[in-house]
Amino acid sequence: MSDYYTAYNHGNYSDGQRYGKTVDAASEPVTAAEAKSQLIIDSGFTADDALLDSYIKAARLTAERYCSISFVESTYVERVDYFPMNGELIKLSVGQVSEVVSITYIDTDGNSQTWDAANYKLDNTGRQARVARAYNVSYPTTRDEINAVTITYKSGFGSSASDVPQDIKQAILLIVAEMYQNREDRVKQLPTASQYLLQGYMVNPL
Repeated sequence: MSDYYTAYNHGNYSDGQRYGKTVDAASEPVTAAEAKSQLIIDSGFTADDALLDSYIKAARLTAERYCSISFVESTYVERVDYFPMNGELIKLSVGQVSEVVSITYIDTDGNSQTWDAANYKLDNTGRQARVARAYNVSYPTTRDEINAVTITYKSGFGSSASDVPQDIKQAILLIVAEMYQNREDRVKQLPTASQYLLQGYMVNPL
């Protein structure tokens, strides 16, 4: 996957950060069997299994965008034009970050360099993950060009569905039920109950 989005952190150096998911989750948080149970569909009825699978994926992606996190481990790439000035932190656009895989940059000679992991720290204790310089370390100097800095990181509660909190799974099932039972476009974005269930996981709560 390579769809890119733009995050605007107004008042922060990172106005216009571009980020995208490069590796999607290996599995969905809920199964078609669980969706059938939610919808009170007989387990032996298989005609709509492919449809339910597509609804599950769509519901999961909708919920992830709503929260700005991934549920099952996925990989993201985020690009900015330069490192922060005055030692500011880098605020990542996607939450629930488990690991920074790498930070690369274009140096003043136009060569790609990998910044050693010992030079920075990940703070993922809050809803929005942050990357900070290690003590007494300065940010590298980059070439003056767009997207000179690339941060690759992973987001998710773990590598399998069993790692995903139950309230998130229930929210996905509610969205699937809405899609299955109402197959026309509607103004409302999410069922109200699913919004309440997901509220506590949003990176930027409403």
